[in-house]
Formats: sequence, C-alpha cells, structure tokens
Amino acid sequence: MITYMETWNHPEAGEDEVFVGNYDKVFFEKEIRWKTKRLGKVAYDPRTGKKMGFEGYFPVFVKQSELAELNIKIVMREMKAEV
Repeated sequence: MITYMETWNHPEAGEDEVFVGNYDKVFFEKEIRWKTKRLGKVAYDPRTGKKMGFEGYFPVFVKQSELAELNIKIVMREMKAEV
C-alpha cells in the first residue's frame, strides 16, 4: 500500500530530508517515531512563509529514504516566498 504525504520546501531541510510539520519538543520526543527525525530551529507557516506567531514549536524533518522504505510518497509544495 502506498501512502501520500503532502509537505513543503522548508529552508532548513537538509539533503534527503522532508519537512513533516511544526511540533513542540514533547510531541517530537514522545510521539514522532521515525528513526531519522530531526528537530530544526525556526517554525514557519508553510502556507504564508511567515514565522509562526508563538513560541515553543519547531520544524521536524525526516529522511526521504526512511519514508520511501515505508512506501510513503512525497507530494512537494512550494512554501511562500517570505521565508
């Protein structure tokens, strides 16, 4: 079975990484189970390109290769240009 994940091009995404969303550190540590997860520094609203308006949320990234192993296909969207 193939699952599709919609995501955006985040400026902090590294080589072979996918932005999976903005989360707080507790959710990142306890709920995100991917082995290659990484916490970034600046959370942006992907639809506006503006920094998130509240503290405590950070971008989370996962390696594309891990998602591919799980049959997760990436649908990439462009983040707005204010970033």
